[in-house]
Amino acid sequence: MKIFLYLLSLSYPVSTVVGAQFEASWGAGAYFVTPLVLFLLFPLLDSLVGKRWSSQGPAVESPGLSAWPLWLTYVLAAAHFGIIAWGLWHVTQVPLSVMAYLGLSLSVGLTTGAMGITTAHELLHKKSPFQRGVGLAMMLGVSYMFFYTEHLKGHHKHVGTPADPTSAPLGENFYRFLLRSTIGIARFIVQTERKTLAQRGARFWRWDNPTVWYGLLPLWLMATLVLTLGWKVLPFFILQSLVAYTLLEVVSYIEHYGLARRVQSDGRYEKVRDDHTWDADFAWSNWATINLQHHAHHHAQPSLAFPYLQPRQNSPQLPFGYPTMALVAFVPPLWHRIMDPRCQAWQLNAAESVA
Repeated sequence: MKIFLYLLSLSYPVSTVVGAQFEASWGAGAYFVTPLVLFLLFPLLDSLVGKRWSSQGPAVESPGLSAWPLWLTYVLAAAHFGIIAWGLWHVTQVPLSVMAYLGLSLSVGLTTGAMGITTAHELLHKKSPFQRGVGLAMMLGVSYMFFYTEHLKGHHKHVGTPADPTSAPLGENFYRFLLRSTIGIARFIVQTERKTLAQRGARFWRWDNPTVWYGLLPLWLMATLVLTLGWKVLPFFILQSLVAYTLLEVVSYIEHYGLARRVQSDGRYEKVRDDHTWDADFAWSNWATINLQHHAHHHAQPSLAFPYLQPRQNSPQLPFGYPTMALVAFVPPLWHRIMDPRCQAWQLNAAESVA
């Protein structure tokens, strides 16, 4: 029954919908409940619950439990689509001030980022075409279907090297990372697909190139929403997509900051190890992100279902969970003060182990 603790991910859509019910008494502030839950309540609960119950699943995948993680991801996927639909309905049916509109877009974006993209990430790593299809549909909901190509073909192969735009080098602040990563991802996706198609003697602009569809489908969806619901929904959909994408990027920034793989004597990069990923072994935020913070184990076994991900002994540990570290990342001087000494200590230990 402990697996149902991961339904705490539903805190995001629930807080968004419930908060909106208090608009009459709270005004525009009713639409800012979700940011308070994610960035204030969850860090507090992390400090209270601690690390004692961080690993709730068995260390080895159990056939008797294998169906439960899948069904839980489907529940979270349904909640992802549901919160987007509710948000679209809300902006068309409820008169909103500019501040309330922005608060609603922020709260839905944090929900689709923290719960939706995390769940889509889980599904996109599966072998089943249906599960991957659900994951891609979820990424369509945040206008970032390119994540499939970038993450599976790029990040897991090139993590910790200059070839991975989503690995942040030591000293880079989040805002510079966000710009560099966004441009780098676009360049990587185009180059990767061009190379793949060239090997088949095919052109880039063709109907069966998935990258072209990953770009066209979000535009088609936005046009459909405008034609059926009106122009009022377009800024909401774009804003929530941008918030979700930014949250994804800040998590990427946190996960591998300053942990670079070394070039070996043969000119190749060393294999990905547990100490190339920052982990955060805090129970509450792991429950609320389906063990996303056990990221080193995920890199070791990408297709392993989330309840079986465990803390890795050799992975460097963040001082706080992802929600707190995301806030810290938005303040570069504070981030560098906290993280740079830890990275330098890691580099020293890595150099000593090689010596």
